[in-house]
Amino acid sequence: MTIPEWMTRRKKPLLAVGAVLAALLLTLYFRALFHPGYWYDGIFLARQQAGVFSGQDDRAACTLQMERRESEAALSFTMNGETRNYRVLLGSDGFSTQIYEDGTLTFTGQAHSMGDWYMLTDTTGDFDMDDIAQIHVGPQEPPPEFPSRNQLYTWAVSDRCDTFGSPIFLLPLLLLAACLAVDIRFPNFFFLMRHGLEVDGGEPSDWYRAGQKFGRVVLVLAMLYCVGASLFMH
Repeated sequence: MTIPEWMTRRKKPLLAVGAVLAALLLTLYFRALFHPGYWYDGIFLARQQAGVFSGQDDRAACTLQMERRESEAALSFTMNGETRNYRVLLGSDGFSTQIYEDGTLTFTGQAHSMGDWYMLTDTTGDFDMDDIAQIHVGPQEPPPEFPSRNQLYTWAVSDRCDTFGSPIFLLPLLLLAACLAVDIRFPNFFFLMRHGLEVDGGEPSDWYRAGQKFGRVVLVLAMLYCVGASLFMH
């Protein structure tokens, strides 16, 4: 018995197994795509439980623990085994703040909303400069540093989490999947869309069918690209 004959005889069980496998893969994909957490210097700190986030890459392993109260937030950030503890005090006016690092006052000033981000100014009105990007030259990406005061304040007051993936790529993915499904279910649909008003009857040529098969392969590859891009492009 040849493989095609074996597959034909067991078509229904194979389809059932394929459907279960597809459902499992989709569940794992969407779980990874929408997993909440924070992106920090290229490391995704995934939420493990309420107020606890952790993640790592080849440069560093990081853990963020956070507890919010009415007028302050306590944060603990561990990177490669070194831990620093922070307190962010929130003023009653909604702008003023003080930040302590390991019990020492390191900042007094005000916070200014920049959308999903906050920038701090000190008592003289100057912006806190600890978020200035450093120019790096070379193939090796430098290890992350401990969070800036702007980052600490943003974590302390914002309820917004990031997701591991980028759901925006679901739009082209769904469009490509719809085109592939229509082309497989109705093989002549796109042929009739292009030529149905120009001819009376007629069938697609072998050349068209070959191009159709090639187009299906391209659609599948494009869908796989969207899947990868949604998980690894941010």
